[in-house]
Amino acid sequence: MYKKTEYRMPQSIEVEITHKGRYGAPGMERGKRQKPTPEEVKRNNERQRLKRIRRKINMNFCQNDYHLVLTYRREERCTMEEAMIQIRKWLDRLRYYYKKAGEPLKYIAVVAIGERGAVHAHVILNGITDTPNLARKHWKKGRVHMTMLDDSGEYAQLAAYIMQQDTGQERMKYICSRNLKEPRPIKKDIKRFDPEKIRPYKGYYVDQDSIITGINPVTGYPYMQYTMKKVRLRI
Repeated sequence: MYKKTEYRMPQSIEVEITHKGRYGAPGMERGKRQKPTPEEVKRNNERQRLKRIRRKINMNFCQNDYHLVLTYRREERCTMEEAMIQIRKWLDRLRYYYKKAGEPLKYIAVVAIGERGAVHAHVILNGITDTPNLARKHWKKGRVHMTMLDDSGEYAQLAAYIMQQDTGQERMKYICSRNLKEPRPIKKDIKRFDPEKIRPYKGYYVDQDSIITGINPVTGYPYMQYTMKKVRLRI
C-alpha cells in the first residue's frame, strides 16, 4: 500500500507518493534496505528545506510581489548573527509603513554568506505602491537589487536559486512572517502507481522537469514526486 500526498497551491499541485506500511503493492518489488549515509541525510534535509521554502513562496506570493537582494558595502560587512538583527529591524520599518497603508507585511528572508565571504540577504516581499522607495530608503548598509515576480504563480526556480546561495562556511538562516499560509497536505491510500503513466487533473499539466523517482534507501521501496501546473490561457 502506498500513500499519495498532495499540496495544493494557487497555481500548482505538488504530489508525493511513498510506501505506507510494511508490505508492497502488487507488481512493486522491494529493493535492498540500506542505512543512509551522513551525506544522504544531509542532502535529504536540504531537499526538505527547499520544499518548505518553495511551497511558502508559491502559496503566498504572486505577480507584482518582489524578490529583493540586499547587499553590504565592504565597510559594513558583518557576521550572520548581526545581519539577522539588521534584517529584522529593516523589516520592522517596512511593517510600520505597510500598516499605515492598510496592508499586512508578508515576507521570507534568507541570509547567507557567498563564495567571496560577503553577507547578503534574499527577501521575498508582498508589494504595495511604495515598496521600491521604502525598501531602498530604509536599507542603509548597501544596495538593494529588486525584481518583480512574474505572473506564473509557480516559483520553484526562484526558490532553488535562493537556496543555492548557501555556499559559505556558515549554514544559511531564514525567517518568515507569521501570517504566511502553508498548503495543508491531502492524503489518500493507493494500491500501486506507475511512474510511466502520470495523469494530470483537468486544467493542469505535468511539469516533466519536476518528476523525481527512486528507491528510498531506508525502506527499500520506490517513491515518486512531481508537480502539476495550472494551464494558463493566453489571450
